[in-house]
Amino acid sequence: MFDGLKRSISLTKETDEASSEIDGFTGPPLFDVAPDLRIKITKPLFALDTPIGPCRPDFILEASYRGSRPVNLIIEAFGMETEEYRQAKEQTLPRMKYIGPIFGIFPKDLAEAQAANTARRLQDWVIDQVRRAGNNTSPTSDDDILT
Repeated sequence: MFDGLKRSISLTKETDEASSEIDGFTGPPLFDVAPDLRIKITKPLFALDTPIGPCRPDFILEASYRGSRPVNLIIEAFGMETEEYRQAKEQTLPRMKYIGPIFGIFPKDLAEAQAANTARRLQDWVIDQVRRAGNNTSPTSDDDILT
């Protein structure tokens, strides 16, 4: 399920150059477009406490640009279509919003025909969220992308 994400942005250790080649699409490398963009990716192993209960996002990005205050961004993968799964997500998504805005990724987003578009949407969303943080604009639920 996460193969599409692995293809979206790769950072080579030898040169520290980024490449955004996805299923035949090659765009400008993210770090060439925004060389002062800093992104730390965390895969939480344990639930995090929020004021309304614990949650464990799939990934947390801590992103900043040119020394601006870092912003936490949530990447949440949606995969199952059972009633139990939907109920669990209904409980955890409001909790995750206390950590940061949410970008949802669904199986259809990682299909070969959509992978490049999903990578562009994610990249644009991250850059927009970092800009908002740099302008001291608080995130709102409108910042979530769950479709």
